[in-house]
Amino acid sequence: MNEPPNIAEIDRKIEAVLKDFSISYWLKNALTTMIRDRDPLDAAFDARLLAELLGERNDAIMKFMTEHSDPRVAAEIIGARSDAIVRLGIEFGRRGKS
Repeated sequence: MNEPPNIAEIDRKIEAVLKDFSISYWLKNALTTMIRDRDPLDAAFDARLLAELLGERNDAIMKFMTEHSDPRVAAEIIGARSDAIVRLGIEFGRRGKS
């Protein structure tokens, strides 16, 4: 059975993420806030839930993109905010019914 890494090792990994210029400010802020302000078990649950929801959302966007062969639509979706994605989906739903 594998032993869990010790806290010092995990803290070194966290510090490396916080110093990495390629990591988003948003993620660094979330990580710092969760460590500072949250119970570790609650923070881990929140992170798992966030990853699950974002993964499902990404899967739905990818499915939508593969169902529409127009590359302009795919390009717009990739760069669009979520509310724009919803509007595009509604608009395509209307076009499909006419």
